[in-house]
Amino acid sequence: MIKLRWHWVDYIFLVIILALLVRSFLFQSYKVDSESMLPTLAKNDLILCYNPFFLKNFDKKKIHRNDIVVFRAPVYPHEEYVKRVVGLGGDKVAIVSNCAYINGKKFDEKKIKSNTGFYSSVPEITVPSNSIFVLGDNRGRSSDSRSWGAVSLTNVNGKCILIYWPLSHFHFF
Repeated sequence: MIKLRWHWVDYIFLVIILALLVRSFLFQSYKVDSESMLPTLAKNDLILCYNPFFLKNFDKKKIHRNDIVVFRAPVYPHEEYVKRVVGLGGDKVAIVSNCAYINGKKFDEKKIKSNTGFYSSVPEITVPSNSIFVLGDNRGRSSDSRSWGAVSLTNVNGKCILIYWPLSHFHFF
């Protein structure tokens, strides 16, 4: 009979393998490729998001205003964008004089550290049910719902929970 002996190296290896498996099924990592979310997210930041495909408890209807989400872009379905949720299904969204209005009230942008301006107005639209209206924090340099409309919740790939790299940008959302 063969007797197995575990060494501390075996335990460390097992823990690493289990951590990688949990990470790949529950979470998804993304690299920010643009400056559209400055100053919240910088180009080349690495972010961690809930992975809705493997989390049965992840309910896309639990997405709230000011959440940061990763989604397949409506105009470029092979690309993934990261933006801030401004409007939810059924909301009336308008952008007037560089301010966003949700259901007639000015959108609270306290979570945005700095806003570079919208540079475009949007007449009032109603966000379709099961959709979201998204904007980049760097409004002057963002391709977002102002250009291509609302994003279907079926296109949402994850809800961001933290920036993990570089460590100087480490931050929970």
